[in-house]
Amino acid sequence: MKALTVTALIEQAKGLPPESLKALIEYNSRVYIEWAKGQYQKSFAKLQQALPIIEKNETITFKDGRTGSYAPNDEIQEIVGPICRQFGFTLSFATTYPAPGMVKVTGELAHKDGHSKFSEYEARVDMSGGKTDAQGRGSVMSYGHRYTTVDLLNLIQRGADSDGSVDVPPEDTTPKPEGYRDFENSLRSAAMVGMMDLGHAWSNGTNALRTAVPNSLWVDLKAVAEARDAVL
Repeated sequence: MKALTVTALIEQAKGLPPESLKALIEYNSRVYIEWAKGQYQKSFAKLQQALPIIEKNETITFKDGRTGSYAPNDEIQEIVGPICRQFGFTLSFATTYPAPGMVKVTGELAHKDGHSKFSEYEARVDMSGGKTDAQGRGSVMSYGHRYTTVDLLNLIQRGADSDGSVDVPPEDTTPKPEGYRDFENSLRSAAMVGMMDLGHAWSNGTNALRTAVPNSLWVDLKAVAEARDAVL
């Protein structure tokens, strides 16, 4: 059922007492919200079929010799932007600074009929490699745009490397808080059970412990938990 237009709502509201008018407006709002969600889901299903596999054709080498591959954010946006618009979607990003030295990027995938979904990425300013503060913030913002885009669109990425490396965030050289190793181990164990257990394990950690978890690890843990749920 689709919500009433403004004209139809005014016509139907004629002569109604204030209480009934309020109830009609609230009902119409709920109907519209559900309708917009349905339109989002229909369009998103079509969008998914049109999105290509993203090639991770850039490499990074860490100090310990490990390598990883990634697709630059500007290349991802050039690919997905026109396709999103074709199906009535727009991607936008907002950046905030929730605490000293922290950067938070919120990505929004909005559909033309009004429904939106959000994804967040939060990390410390990336000071690796002798970066200035501005460069460190820019590095986290760029990765945040990439991370939330991949999350919101369920993008599939394929690396050119053969060593199993995955998309990598800016290197985190910040010391971990006390108890972090036990917390990470509890997350890994919970992920092997499923998403519910992973969620409980995450909730049991302090804010400092949760903030210290690399986003790349969290993505991997969720993938493991979702895979476990799929076979149970």
